[in-house]
Amino acid sequence: MKFFFVTLFGMMATASMLAPQPGMRDMEGARCMALLPQCMGDTSATRPSDYCVQCQYLDRGIYPSVATPMPSYYPWWYGYGMYQYPSYYSYPGVWNNGGLSNHYYPGPGNMAAGKPNIYFHGLENGQEFDFKISYKEKANELSTSPIHSKNGWSIKKSKDGLVVDGTNYNYLYYDYKLDSNKLQSEAGFCGDEKSVYKKMVSVLNTMKFKKAEVDDFENYWAFKIPKGEYCVFPQEHQELNEIAAWQSSIQPQFYKRVLFALIPKDQILAKKGANFTKIPESDWNPMRGIYRNVAQADSKFQIHEWGVAFLTK
Repeated sequence: MKFFFVTLFGMMATASMLAPQPGMRDMEGARCMALLPQCMGDTSATRPSDYCVQCQYLDRGIYPSVATPMPSYYPWWYGYGMYQYPSYYSYPGVWNNGGLSNHYYPGPGNMAAGKPNIYFHGLENGQEFDFKISYKEKANELSTSPIHSKNGWSIKKSKDGLVVDGTNYNYLYYDYKLDSNKLQSEAGFCGDEKSVYKKMVSVLNTMKFKKAEVDDFENYWAFKIPKGEYCVFPQEHQELNEIAAWQSSIQPQFYKRVLFALIPKDQILAKKGANFTKIPESDWNPMRGIYRNVAQADSKFQIHEWGVAFLTK
């Protein structure tokens, strides 16, 4: 019996010393290169990481699901405690070190826009049109609802809202990665998470977003901004269309678009906020985000979009 325990302890110690570092598990001699399904097989320089939940899950250690006397690796969930997740009450996404974790949001940009909602107005029941988001340099799609195909969305107006692929929606939304260097970094406002949230709601009301659209913003962002001091730099269509360009088969008469870039104030003061290196020098005028297409004076079609963005770390 004594020999058994000595041998077992020696085997366990050897296995522990030889185990690879977390996130670097080899699968039959080939490093697992998957973070998300769409990243499988991607060996480019912009691939986010070697971290692979599926690979770690297959590891055979002493965990509730697998009974073996000789653990060889940490469990697949070992590193998750270092992050704060959107399912937690007050985080907009996978949050780490004052920003969204770049580890989980693939792409070459240094900022992620979360939940930009798009609303369409002035359409007649049964009217159909196509709408597409085209991403430019250092910008890429992360997720959408409904699915945004290579040709965009084919949309039909119904009495219940917008119909895409046979399903009704009140609005469409998309998340995307972008390069913050294309954004304005001079006009905005600062405060703690509660005061900047109230100011953003005030901006939407001043821009005359519809009540339901402001309600959607409040229902989500009232609880998703982590505690802290922020400076907010609102972005208008002129900046955003150089990053994520709208393409619509029907031209709107009016459109309004704003993306709130939230930068922790301490990162700005420490010169760690990318191109956001100074406290806002002036207020941002909400009327800058409202546009009128004079060539479409007879059209009732309108497009409204709001969104919030954070740097990735």
